[in-house]
Amino acid sequence: MSKHDAGPLDLCAVIPGNEANRLCIRGCYVVLNRSSRRLAAIIGRPPDRANQTRLALWHARVVANAQKACSAVIPFRLGIFVSSESEIARLLEQNADTLDNQLRHFRGRVEMGVRAVVRSSNARPSDNARTQIPVSLDRVRALAPRPEDRRERLMHGATGLIFEGCFLIPRLAAPAFWRALDDVRRDTPQLPLLGSGPWAPFSFCEAPALRLAGRSVNGRGDSYQYEE
Repeated sequence: MSKHDAGPLDLCAVIPGNEANRLCIRGCYVVLNRSSRRLAAIIGRPPDRANQTRLALWHARVVANAQKACSAVIPFRLGIFVSSESEIARLLEQNADTLDNQLRHFRGRVEMGVRAVVRSSNARPSDNARTQIPVSLDRVRALAPRPEDRRERLMHGATGLIFEGCFLIPRLAAPAFWRALDDVRRDTPQLPLLGSGPWAPFSFCEAPALRLAGRSVNGRGDSYQYEE
């Protein structure tokens, strides 16, 4: 048993195994998959699991540091706690192909966000937000030309309908994203438009559920958790 196996560990992210030596994050370490060593999981023991705010900030900081240091990162949302280092090693082995494919898709890319308040009486919450937001985002979408690299929706908010868009773009295209967003603001000054990023690609982690010792780690949507 490893010296790190004494208590629950937070699974933060998966990165390419050959980039594991780039990380130096206090309270964290990496576990390589045993067969090929092409994958590495970033795990750690949070400073205070009882304090949800501190826990969330710690987890977010770990993922952000991995995003800056590595060419690709699969980020896990807060909530996956595993019992041991050996359990993480088994997860990497049993899901190596799925994780490797996801890393290839994310390599050299970051997530950028757009948020706007849509004050249109004709707008309705919809997954087809592209046809309903009263502004053209074509210059932003051009940075993520493939439909699978975009997430757009309209939803109810306290101030009306809210448009949210997430775009998986090349890391080096982040300045172009901000220029495109500035162009949209100049064209439509009456529309409150906010941008965010670069982030780890949380919105695009849609790999099939990861298997681990008869359980599955749900990797779809907005949450990751064990399903007994």
